[in-house]
Amino acid sequence: MRAGRYDEAGWWEFDSLHNYALHAAGPLIVVMLSGAYNWPNRVEALAMICGWGAHVGIVPVFCR
Repeated sequence: MRAGRYDEAGWWEFDSLHNYALHAAGPLIVVMLSGAYNWPNRVEALAMICGWGAHVGIVPVFCR
């Protein structure tokens, strides 16, 4: 039994909601929960990313 849904040619269906839920929804939920858990520390996290970027020579738009 195949885990995802495939079209008649055997290609993985990119527009299938079932495939999205099976392969992308789990990691997306983990990222969202991690972000919600760390929301009070967002200022420190942003400062750390901007400091690292300035050190390397990359200045993201949100650090200006």
